[in-house]
Amino acid sequence: MKTMKLYLYQSTPFLCINQENILYTPDKGLKQLRTDAEQHNITLIDDEIAIFTTRDKIFEGSQNSIAIGAGPFTEELPNEHYQLRSIPEGTFFFYQFADSSPEGITSALQYSIQSMKTKNMKSASDEVILRGVKEVGFYVYQIIIPVL
Repeated sequence: MKTMKLYLYQSTPFLCINQENILYTPDKGLKQLRTDAEQHNITLIDDEIAIFTTRDKIFEGSQNSIAIGAGPFTEELPNEHYQLRSIPEGTFFFYQFADSSPEGITSALQYSIQSMKTKNMKSASDEVILRGVKEVGFYVYQIIIPVL
């Protein structure tokens, strides 16, 4: 798949929980988020999932994520246990990849960084979002990096 510059015209809000060790096991994090939501009587829409992290956390390989969320989410936050994070409207570097193993994610990020350099794109921050979009019952993963 080719890399591309992507402009999102609308923010997507996600209901998130703090979770440090799920970058390489998003299904485990999503399961925890679903269980949490059920316990609080929250209707969780999981058409998209997002794992919010940074480049350094991915390359460290341990405690590699900041939060996992599902969305879009439009309700009030139920309590302080949850947070609302968004993929905001704006310009992003976009790369879709198939291998969600630790090696696949790390390789996808390395490839993304190299592609950005080749295309003279500059990241707006150290933030990296691993986004999963549900297609036919499973998630297709993408790396999204905000660019200037």
